[in-house]
Amino acid sequence: SLGAGSCVFVDQVTYSIEENVEKLGWQDRCKVWRGDVLRFLKTHKGLAFDIILMDPPYIKERLLDETLAAVYDCKILAPGGLVVAEHTPQYKPALPDGLQHIRSKRYGSTNISYYAIRGHNIFKPALYQVQEFT
Repeated sequence: SLGAGSCVFVDQVTYSIEENVEKLGWQDRCKVWRGDVLRFLKTHKGLAFDIILMDPPYIKERLLDETLAAVYDCKILAPGGLVVAEHTPQYKPALPDGLQHIRSKRYGSTNISYYAIRGHNIFKPALYQVQEFT
């Protein structure tokens, strides 16, 4: 959310998120929605996000497939936007026909995968270059 004009957080447990938003003084630009992500997507059609970050629980990796499908079906990813999803390296998310895999990068026991709407150019390619932090 650093540098974003606004940010929406969706999670089942929001205490830490709310606490951090308050500590940073970003209440005016951050919305925190407690609940099921699939329900959020279905009830917030019409919103368009440039970047969507997903970190589903590893024990529920199929939730990633359902969420990717809902993101596409609900048309909540802006044209040129990007989905960034975390998952185990062994898991290969099922993609709806309308999303394309851009790249994946492994970090130990974690994979970070990037997806975009098929046929759309990503709006700021340099933004999505993975940088290594030490």
